[in-house]
Amino acid sequence: DGCGNSCGDCGDGYSCFDGACVEAICVANTALNCGTALTGVDLAVQASSNAISSYPCQDYSVDDYSEWPEVAYTFNSGTPQTVIITDTSSGVDVHILKEDGTGCKPNENNCVEGAQNKDAIFNAEAGVTYYVVLDAWKEVDGPFDLNVECCTPSCEGKVCGDDGCGSTCGDCQDGFICIPNGSKCVDACETAECG
Repeated sequence: DGCGNSCGDCGDGYSCFDGACVEAICVANTALNCGTALTGVDLAVQASSNAISSYPCQDYSVDDYSEWPEVAYTFNSGTPQTVIITDTSSGVDVHILKEDGTGCKPNENNCVEGAQNKDAIFNAEAGVTYYVVLDAWKEVDGPFDLNVECCTPSCEGKVCGDDGCGSTCGDCQDGFICIPNGSKCVDACETAECG
């Protein structure tokens, strides 16, 4: 109102823009690729919107993201691979949304990863667009860096064990263990002398 007070608040899903309530829409800034390294990312300066107040896949359901704007990027992989998104901020959370026709608007079906104070790791499908949304539920101290690493899982000839990207090629049922080369699961008693 020009006097330090407000003329009113907009309802959920709307933001105040030039004195009018408009639908709040998350808009992606630019595309990320494997090997992308961004420095000096600042939510207050580079925010693309302030449209999201919660994510179905967020780590803590009580966190409210409506106070701070978000920065959204797209990511599209030509091959199936594991993607690791790392940020150097202790206050920014990374959420991964899979394109389902709603853009970067989170819902139960498209929210695939929520990472608070840890790396966001997800398995990208070939040719599918994902939104990497950086958001905060509290004030963020200054700019931070963002890195994108990719790893192609290697499970050829394996039914269990490490896939080389921090995940597995499969798990053995109870009472069975994976042999070192991952080609099969064997009865745990076959390899034990006693117990």
